Amino acid sequence: MDRHSTGAGRLSRGGPWAKVGRFGYGTIEQLAYSPDGVRVAVVGRGGVTIWDTEKETVEQVLEGHTELVGSVAWSPDGTQLASGSLDRTVRVWSAEDGRLVHTLTGHTESVVSVAWWPFGCHLASGSGDGTVRRRGTGARMTRPGGAGSQAPRRLWSLLKYWRATEA
Repeated sequence: MDRHSTGAGRLSRGGPWAKVGRFGYGTIEQLAYSPDGVRVAVVGRGGVTIWDTEKETVEQVLEGHTELVGSVAWSPDGTQLASGSLDRTVRVWSAEDGRLVHTLTGHTESVVSVAWWPFGCHLASGSGDGTVRRRGTGARMTRPGGAGSQAPRRLWSLLKYWRATEA
């Protein structure tokens, strides 16, 4: 497969991907590929849109945020999508059907970043209020590296350097 047959190649040639920022979708703030590389989530003033990269079509438009969406992240297994917005919420969506699974509140200013724990059952969100919030998503995933793995402890120890709170 040459570079012109990939999503990036189409984008650079001004194909369908160039239309994401036009035709009512608004400003693009961030995008994220699904773990399998088949879909891409695009967020911005137009909310959350999921594109199928193989069919070059809009797969889903996720509605719920009331202001600009500035951050997006796929869960490691690709079953959920998290988005953060100027409306001070984090929303977690089912990637299969676009259903809103959770609306997470607690930040007092815009949510500027969302990130999944590498093993999927926790989500971190950063806000303009200077806080990082860690939230459980209810997912149960096996931790790579076995029961003695240090990866989770090392990842979350980074949060202690911020004003971390748990919702």
